Amino acid sequence: MFERIERGWETATESLAVLRADKELLVFPLLSGFASLLVIASFACPIWFTGYIETLKQQKEWWHEPLVWVISFAFYATNYFVILFFNSAMTGCALIRFRGGDPTVNDGFQVALSRLPQIASWTLLGATVGMILKAIESRSGKAREWISSILGIVWSVATFFVVPVLVVEGVGPIDAVKRSSKVISEKWGESFVADLGLGLVAFLAMIPCFILLGIGAFQMSSHNQLLPAILIGTAIIGMIVISLASSALEVIVRTGLYIQAVDEKVLRRFERKVLGEQIG
Repeated sequence: MFERIERGWETATESLAVLRADKELLVFPLLSGFASLLVIASFACPIWFTGYIETLKQQKEWWHEPLVWVISFAFYATNYFVILFFNSAMTGCALIRFRGGDPTVNDGFQVALSRLPQIASWTLLGATVGMILKAIESRSGKAREWISSILGIVWSVATFFVVPVLVVEGVGPIDAVKRSSKVISEKWGESFVADLGLGLVAFLAMIPCFILLGIGAFQMSSHNQLLPAILIGTAIIGMIVISLASSALEVIVRTGLYIQAVDEKVLRRFERKVLGEQIG
């Protein structure tokens, strides 16, 4: 057990080193967040301006409408695809760095583009499972809510390593779940320690931002509005940077743990088929 804790902490430390060496990796969660906002706007604006929301408000059980489920599935799948694409790009860069290379943002995009079929197929499966869980949860009764929550946790654990599996092995969605489940069964201890450690670091880093935000809000009643604006602006920028770093580190950690679990043959195949063809 102590060996697992030590390996998990070492992976978290190595992931921090990767991010320090490749700060440009923060571009991926930034672009992912911006793209997700565009996806939200592309769905919300038509629904709002067509008056469809007002139509739904007049119905007591609007969530049973087939069109609502179609729109929800389309939104979930589109947003999921965006997040998965940028996470795959970041995973590609992390793999290059862990293997001793010096990745660029373009390298990450090339890796993600080479896995578009796998990303698309996984998006469909993930969106379908997500909608099934939501359908179970939407039914009345606490029992169904508990079942949905438990199934959601099981699914999240089983798919913990799906992104690095898709990027490295290029398998289909079902095989990706099987491979991810196998890796998590071997690396559950390290995964828990690494995630817990990074989560704790992110929380501690957020504390000064919360303090600045509180001071700025308290000073808003004063005549000098410049200082509160600076404090609040600094706090918001700090929170954004910490959130971006936390998202990047989560992907890097999973990549590092996956590398520990797979054999050298798989990694060499990744280097030859993906890196060699796309960026070499």
